[in-house]
Amino acid sequence: VLTANVISGAREEYLAAGFDDYLAKPVSGEVLEKTIYKYLPPEKVIKADSIDFNGEAKKDDGQEQDREAELRSTIEKIEGIDIDVAITNCDNVNILWDALEEFYLAIRSKAALIEKYAEVGDYRNYTILVHSLKGSARLIGAQQLSADAAYLEDCGDNENKEEIAAKTPRLVSDYLAYLPRLEAIFGKADDEEDDRPEISEEEFDQALSDLKELIEAYDDTSADLPDSDKLRNLS
Repeated sequence: VLTANVISGAREEYLAAGFDDYLAKPVSGEVLEKTIYKYLPPEKVIKADSIDFNGEAKKDDGQEQDREAELRSTIEKIEGIDIDVAITNCDNVNILWDALEEFYLAIRSKAALIEKYAEVGDYRNYTILVHSLKGSARLIGAQQLSADAAYLEDCGDNENKEEIAAKTPRLVSDYLAYLPRLEAIFGKADDEEDDRPEISEEEFDQALSDLKELIEAYDDTSADLPDSDKLRNLS
C-alpha cells in the first residue's frame, strides 16, 4: 500500500488488513524501486543496463552526461527552485525536467481554481487543490511555495476563513510568478480553445460517477470531485 496515512500504527493496521508492505508518501524513487524489485517475480525483472525505457539502445554515456549537465544548468537558473532538493525528490534531472513541464502547464488553471474556491468559500475543494500544489511544488524543489500551500491546506481543513482570505492572494501570486520563469524554458503554453464536442449530461454524470467509484475503491480520502453542477459551472 502507498498512502499518505502516516499516523502512528498505520503500518501495522495495513499489514493486519492483508497488505504485503507499506510505503508512506512522499516516497523516494529509490525506495519505490527497491520495493518493486523485492516483490516482482525474479523472472519478470530485467535490469536495464544497456536499454532505456523505450527498449532502445541507450545514448553514449558522454552524450547522456552532457545532456544532464545542460538540463541542470538550465534549471539552476530558475528563481525559486532548489535543484538539489528537486533532484533528490525526482531521482534524476531527466524526471525533474518532465515534472517541471507538467507543473508549468497546470499553473494557470490551478491558480484560477484556488482563487475561485477561496472566494466562494468552497473549503473542501480549496483544500484539495492546495494539497495538490503542496506536493507538486515540493517535487520540483519550490520549497517556499510548497510550505505556503501546506499552511493553507491546514487552514482549509480547519476552515480558517480569515487566514485563507488573507494569505490566498499571496499564494496565487507566488504560484503565477512561475509562469514567466518556466515559459522562458518550455515556450508559451497552447491556450487555443478546445474544439472537441461537448459530451451529453448523461455521459458527464456517468463519467463523474465512475471517477468517484474509483477514488472510493482506493480509499483516497484526500481526493474528491466537486458535484456535477460545480464542474459544469467551471467548464
